[in-house]
Amino acid sequence: MAGRKSDFTLTKLDDLFSTQEQRDEEKLSIEEFYAKYGTPVVTTNLYDTDGFIGLLSEINSFIQNGNLKSELQYLMDQTEQAKETHRMEIVNDIYKKLHDLDYFLLRYGPKDVAKYVEDDSTVSKYYGTLPFY
Repeated sequence: MAGRKSDFTLTKLDDLFSTQEQRDEEKLSIEEFYAKYGTPVVTTNLYDTDGFIGLLSEINSFIQNGNLKSELQYLMDQTEQAKETHRMEIVNDIYKKLHDLDYFLLRYGPKDVAKYVEDDSTVSKYYGTLPFY
């Protein structure tokens, strides 16, 4: 992406050793250094959209309440939509639905939780996405 700024910096190879002697002893190329000391990047994400949809589908198969079943189906559909379009508005709607379902399923509300957190700007909010709660 052109013009994108990062808000982090990578550690220089020389900064990874505490003494010059250590640097001199190693005499590794960058590729050799990361092969020896680097942490492999994991390319499998168990919590990607397909995994999330699969989890919701599994949960939904046990649900008997029609209202809750339709809300979970809505979440699966919206998650698929977010995967295809990458639209932030859809992800935000998913967040709000999950937030409200948290209150509904666990039967607590903002007054129960807000007193235990410093920033109650989100926890003390019910978005009203559930027509039955």
